[in-house]
Amino acid sequence: MRGEVSAFPVASIAIIGSGPTAWLAAATLARVLHGSCAVQVIETESDDATWGAVTSVPSLHRLLRLLGLDEVTLMRAGEATYRLGTEFRDWSAIGEHYFAGFGGIGTRFDAVPFQHYWLRAHSAGACAPFDDFSLAAQVARAGRFELPRPDPRSVLPPYAYAWHFDSAGLTACVRAHALGLGASAIAGRVSAVERAEDGTVRTLILEDSTRVSAGLYVDVDGALANALGVEIEDWSAWLPCDRMYTQRCALDANWPPYSTASAAAAGWRFAIPLQNSCVRGYVTSSEFMRDDEVAASLSAGIPADVRLQASHCTRLVRGRPREFWIHNCILLPGNRFDPLEGTALHLAQTGITRLLAHFPVGASSPPDRAEYNRLTAEEYDRLRDLLVLHYHATHRDDSPFWQRCKTMTLPDTLVRRLELFLDSGRLTIGEEEHCGVEGWLAVLLGQGLRPRSFDPLAEIAPLENLRSALGSLAAEIRARAAALPGHRESIANRGATVRAGIA
Repeated sequence: MRGEVSAFPVASIAIIGSGPTAWLAAATLARVLHGSCAVQVIETESDDATWGAVTSVPSLHRLLRLLGLDEVTLMRAGEATYRLGTEFRDWSAIGEHYFAGFGGIGTRFDAVPFQHYWLRAHSAGACAPFDDFSLAAQVARAGRFELPRPDPRSVLPPYAYAWHFDSAGLTACVRAHALGLGASAIAGRVSAVERAEDGTVRTLILEDSTRVSAGLYVDVDGALANALGVEIEDWSAWLPCDRMYTQRCALDANWPPYSTASAAAAGWRFAIPLQNSCVRGYVTSSEFMRDDEVAASLSAGIPADVRLQASHCTRLVRGRPREFWIHNCILLPGNRFDPLEGTALHLAQTGITRLLAHFPVGASSPPDRAEYNRLTAEEYDRLRDLLVLHYHATHRDDSPFWQRCKTMTLPDTLVRRLELFLDSGRLTIGEEEHCGVEGWLAVLLGQGLRPRSFDPLAEIAPLENLRSALGSLAAEIRARAAALPGHRESIANRGATVRAGIA
């Protein structure tokens, strides 16, 4: 047949990195390619990759189904707890808080999205906080959980869930699954890169002189950045934090089904609950806080016998590559991004599935490479804008850090989105944005931004009818949340509790 290709265009793929992102990439490629080409992971044994905990978002469900990974088995291995979203504390002002939950907010009363009805009621006087209309938020705050059961007859907003994982446990489980799918592993660090005249990478030389050659390279650790001359688009003017300190502590009495992000004097603190421990962290800026000050602040108030590990520092990247697919190399830098939105696993997932959608048809595929770079750049830019919104939408001026964030000049793309929202309460959301309209609204309204107006169609119904409907909806959401089983009970009932974590 004319044009028929006699051999698979890529003979082998080498993934450089370690931890859950590298092994999820390996498992996905091994599963989809079905042995058409070899998949090997060069395990760099980075402390960052297996230290502490990792949060996920609901998109991970799709990948687990593709891989055939059993959710309960994964939860046991990763000491996982459920995650319904994040509670944000002290971002707009000290003492204020809001919840960004997974799933819908409110209901569609008539012709326009729910936020317009809420804005009308709020502007007219007393109205429950916006996140009171999120079932995920109310279930999380009540410390409860149940697997979602979609009911098309219900007026309650649907909710979704993800997980908090122990990084080392998740890595071990996914690694074993990837090896079972045919992937292989070799330990070592890249010390040199041999390139062809056209710029493609021919061979990686490891520190022990082992040579690894592949048709395609996937770089999770950033090992190839210098050799490729990767240009980084600098976002340091918008994203202030360049370090993340983590520390594992003894388990709290409760297993909250959510993580917390609390704004602090020079950044923000987080707490990620696992079944047998809690990983706490401080994401901060070296411009405003020294290393020793961060370590002391992170340990303050935590007795020594509660600290299970010493604090550990990870350097964050404040920017993105101008190109993610360079010659025969794919860059997956998401695990070094500001973790405020918990997207490390999500960015690895989308990076690999996008590669499969644009898999090279030959030794060189410039159109596919260009489209991959365009879509990936847009994804990172949209996430950057959401992160910048967190830092900028604040009334805080109690420290130099927050004074800087409050007065920063915003990216043009975020300016345009804010102009639309502040004028009319409307949002334009891309198809592949990981958090959707609800995620943006949670931050915008949770941090106190109020539009000058709202959709005029929201004024058709009498105000008293609207207030009554909102009050009934909020009460029904609270009642539904209160009727669910406890979070710890739900994990145990599914058989997903690790032995040491059973109360």
